[in-house]
Amino acid sequence: MPRNGYTGLADQQAASRPGMGKSEANKMGLFGAIGYLTCTIIGSGIFVSPKGILENAGSVGLSLAAWVLCAGIALVIAMAYIELATSIPECGSDFSYINYVGWTPLAFAFLWLANIIEGSCSCAIMFMTFGQYIGEALRPLNDEMSDEMRFRLQQLLGVAICLVMAWVNLFSLKKWAAKIQIVMMGMKLLALSIIIVTGFYFLIAKGRTENFINGALFNGSAWSAGNISLALYSGAWAYSGYDALNYGTEEIELQNFSWILPRAVFGGLLLATVIYFLANVAYFTILNPAQLLASEAVATTFSEETLGGFKYAMPAIVGLLMIGSLNSDIFQWSRMTMAGARKSLMPTALALSNPETDAPRVSVMFHVALSIAFSFVKDIDSLLDYVNVAGMARVACSMGALVYIKYRKVPVSSRAIKYPIFLPILAFLIAITLIVVPFVQKLAISGASCGLLLTCFCLYFVLIYPNYRLPILQWLDEKSTIICQHVFQCVVEEDVDILKEE
Repeated sequence: MPRNGYTGLADQQAASRPGMGKSEANKMGLFGAIGYLTCTIIGSGIFVSPKGILENAGSVGLSLAAWVLCAGIALVIAMAYIELATSIPECGSDFSYINYVGWTPLAFAFLWLANIIEGSCSCAIMFMTFGQYIGEALRPLNDEMSDEMRFRLQQLLGVAICLVMAWVNLFSLKKWAAKIQIVMMGMKLLALSIIIVTGFYFLIAKGRTENFINGALFNGSAWSAGNISLALYSGAWAYSGYDALNYGTEEIELQNFSWILPRAVFGGLLLATVIYFLANVAYFTILNPAQLLASEAVATTFSEETLGGFKYAMPAIVGLLMIGSLNSDIFQWSRMTMAGARKSLMPTALALSNPETDAPRVSVMFHVALSIAFSFVKDIDSLLDYVNVAGMARVACSMGALVYIKYRKVPVSSRAIKYPIFLPILAFLIAITLIVVPFVQKLAISGASCGLLLTCFCLYFVLIYPNYRLPILQWLDEKSTIICQHVFQCVVEEDVDILKEE
């Protein structure tokens, strides 16, 4: 294992297995990649509460325009991530890119904050949302339960599906997890197609055009710079997930890597943009802005107005579609954890993977165990708010790393897809803007997020930089690695030198 301070250029340790250390038989192809990216971008938000943009835009027309503009913003950042992934084809996304240029203290801080709080909270919210909607679909069977018992049932359902998806991710990505993503993508598109077709039926055949004509389209528009900025900020989060494949770059077929990645990203983003726009048109056909803002679950309200008895199936559909988002979440964060462990910035056991399936089994179970623990936190959404600013700062640092690589001509993979330098500069400025906006909105929470990041940054110089480990920590690291090797049937995933892998 390489020691602390590794930059990706100084160390000369290549993977012990060819092809970025992974077997080609276990890697995903184009459709699996599109499935992961699409299921990550299109979450439950479009079904539950696609109103963040409308709250700030104020009108139907301006909110629809904001959805399209946000897609353009996402495309700029996504293109920068394509260049990063093909230039530095290592698992770990932002962590690997920031670490590659030698900003290891920052990489360490982002790694620990993201894995311990951000990733765990987001996963817990996903499987708790699954439990909530499946529990709602089963309401006739649990109507006699108290609120506390109903909550525990929802939590049990959520933990159960999380453990099932963890089990799936212990095996070959291509054999199970990627195929599940393709199925989930199809189900998600089918559910949204029902909403879109129904909405356009009422729009065209029934003449429900009152929200689009006679000045209603832009009635109530909030044209102030502050409102438009907040609308775009909300929309930017709706498109987050364009970097999903960057977390598991080594899991994509190596021979077609530079062909698959951009097509998956552009295809997934285009699909999400079209779906988001058409779904919102369908919603506005049936619901006026006031009704949409008042709804706790927009898809359910929409189905009550249009689909009759089918409305009872909507909670179950939304819940089941969370499986794809949960699968993507486990894929992303487990790979980031493994990448950090390979650089000796996390316990060695987390760098273990099964030699037959290439699955980072210990990292998967570590992420899932933390997520289940966080599901017992009462106000988990607020906890996630505390790290959102740090998450966007991580993106800004990745964009800054790309500008640094291009300006200083740092050696990268010969397979790199390169764009003009103004693109990562623009992406960097966008990311900085998305940091400033929440600071204006929630100064205390944003300040706490920066405080947590600074704490992790300082811990690097206490625990890592001296290149000395306390004997007890070294003993625990060695023993835990040996135990995990036996329990999970794994070996240490050796580090990757991208220049030697050419």
